[in-house]
Amino acid sequence: MGKATGLYQCVNCMQSVSFRHSETNYTVCKSCNSVLERIVGDTLIVQHDFNLKEAYELLQPGTKGIWNKKQFTVLGRMRLWMQETVFNHWTILYEDGTLGILAEGYGLYAILIEKVVNQIGITDIKSLDIGKSLNFNDSSPYYLQRKYIARKWELEGEIYLPGWKGILEILEFSATDGTHIEVHAYLSNLIVAYETVYTSFEELKLTNTRKSSFKGKKNRCLNCSTEIVVKTWPYAQSCACSGCKARYELKQTGEFVEKGKDEAEIKFELSIGLTGIFNGITYEVIGCAQKQELNAYKSKWKEYTLFNEQDGYAFLSEYEGHWILVKEKGDTPVMELSNDSSFKYGSDEFRLYNEYSCKVIDSVGEFPYNIYDDQSLKVREYINPPEMWIREKSNAEGINWFLGQHVSKHTVSNEFAVGLPWKSGVGAIEPKGYLAPRKLIIVTLAMLLLIFAVHAIMASSMKEKVLLQNVYQMPDSIATLNVVSDKFELHKWKSNLAFDIKAPVSNNWFELAITLVNTTTGQEFTLEQGVEYYSGYSGGESWSEGRNAETAYLSSIPAGTYFLQLQASSDPSNKVSDFQLKVTNDMPMEKNMWVMVFLVLLWPLIKYLFNRYYERERWRNSDYSPYTYES
Repeated sequence: MGKATGLYQCVNCMQSVSFRHSETNYTVCKSCNSVLERIVGDTLIVQHDFNLKEAYELLQPGTKGIWNKKQFTVLGRMRLWMQETVFNHWTILYEDGTLGILAEGYGLYAILIEKVVNQIGITDIKSLDIGKSLNFNDSSPYYLQRKYIARKWELEGEIYLPGWKGILEILEFSATDGTHIEVHAYLSNLIVAYETVYTSFEELKLTNTRKSSFKGKKNRCLNCSTEIVVKTWPYAQSCACSGCKARYELKQTGEFVEKGKDEAEIKFELSIGLTGIFNGITYEVIGCAQKQELNAYKSKWKEYTLFNEQDGYAFLSEYEGHWILVKEKGDTPVMELSNDSSFKYGSDEFRLYNEYSCKVIDSVGEFPYNIYDDQSLKVREYINPPEMWIREKSNAEGINWFLGQHVSKHTVSNEFAVGLPWKSGVGAIEPKGYLAPRKLIIVTLAMLLLIFAVHAIMASSMKEKVLLQNVYQMPDSIATLNVVSDKFELHKWKSNLAFDIKAPVSNNWFELAITLVNTTTGQEFTLEQGVEYYSGYSGGESWSEGRNAETAYLSSIPAGTYFLQLQASSDPSNKVSDFQLKVTNDMPMEKNMWVMVFLVLLWPLIKYLFNRYYERERWRNSDYSPYTYES
């Protein structure tokens, strides 16, 4: 621009003013608060009605931060007043001498990076409807999400403003790949595009922030003269009188205009001024409202507006004792078709649960939007418990997305130290009984792999030492045999013994009673194992059952010196001639492994049945339920 940095003289008060960067073209005189524009010829002129008279926000000229590993300093801001929104564009100076824009408001933070795009005409911009797309530089289509018209702006500090003062139209586009573009269309037919990168207060590592807090705006109710204090003015766009229930909306003049009265008076469990901590953020309750769907069901729910100076607004929604914490997001889903019944965000699928318009029945406190002008608002809720994406489309400004997360009644009750109503049914995103099928499969496979891995590791460390292997002859005169083995040592702290028993049974049985005796302590471990085999013919067909070999185990045997007492017996009417016995120490027990595998496979089945019941109940109140119900 060919302009210089350095000192100038205020046109009004003749005091010194300075510009820290050659491209900034507006500054506010610290002495007389005049807004000064630096124009061609490097001269200053006064611009009236642009100076920001009251500043409460955390950010201020001189605030420092870091983005993309580059330090920056906040020079100043332009506060823009849209139809239902007040937003800030802070001019920031990076350590390398380049300028940038930090967009901030309502707890949302984004860095705007100027972007060269293909030629876009004013006609293209003004004729584009919400949800329609444009291609920038032959890229994938970007869908128009929001459209704002700023008719009032206020300046603080030093800023760079490329366009001429007057009306500014801002259009926000998003692509399905998660990238965003913001277009500024000025009254002078100048169009400037920016890539929008959403960030957060924590990620920016902001320091030297403003120490003062919101002082609020005081207003007298026109009906009952009750003093109304709007704490988060100018961001609050509506409020209600606690005395007579009169409703007020904020105009760009800074004044509140009456919008009728509430229809009913409802008891709210949470009251204005209560504080609670959610996700590590301390919020204050500043508004309470009961809303009702404008459909045949006329469902009612309570919505509490929360505020934190650093993280902006959030909402606590309560329906039938179920609580959801809701916050507006910048990085959001992008839908090519606004009536899609489902979409994927990351790897998770969200399904349409509810669609409605609504109205306010009762309210108290203040709200960051015009809560009384929402009957034209179209709301669609998509769920993937314990989360929900809420898509709101308004005639005023377009599409806004809010992320809802389940909060337990216990958590809400503890944080606000109040009693709360009992839950009824299954909440829309209550995690009870919910596990996505894909996650269920992944968890099951992981558990199976763990079992096989543990079994393989344990098997590799086992010695499988044969302690005894013999063939025993049964006596001819009797059907029993008693045998005592030699002593043997078990050296491992805990180990098992495997007994492989084999007998030539045929239409008879054989049984072996085994007692393992510790020679030092006298402790005994016993088991009995039978071997039998039968066969024959029935109805002209052969049949058989049993077999001539079995394996039995004694587990968790402590180290020590042992011997075996064996008592063999067989069918007296059809005695066996002999039997074989092999005793092995420290054997892998595959039977236990397969029992564990069975239990692990049984778990998904039980979980599926459990899930199915709760999912049916979860979707019972939805017009988009995948289940059928008896009337």
